[in-house]
Amino acid sequence: MINTTQYRLTESHLFPNYLKFEVVVDEGFFDIPSDEDMQVVESWCREHGCGARSTWDKFYFETPDQMTMFKLRWA
Repeated sequence: MINTTQYRLTESHLFPNYLKFEVVVDEGFFDIPSDEDMQVVESWCREHGCGARSTWDKFYFETPDQMTMFKLRWA
């Protein structure tokens, strides 16, 4: 199970149908989401027909309803 307190979801103004996972860390420190965690999220997306993983840490949604369902589960 993914520890959602380690991540926050951010929306992109350049890509309105995408959400990105960011690791919550101390200011000035860089980290990326673990592949294991992103695979759990990707599996959930496939199982529920809700969005698709488009890059390492970004997920694409066809409808606003999909994005809302995703946020309710992972945010």
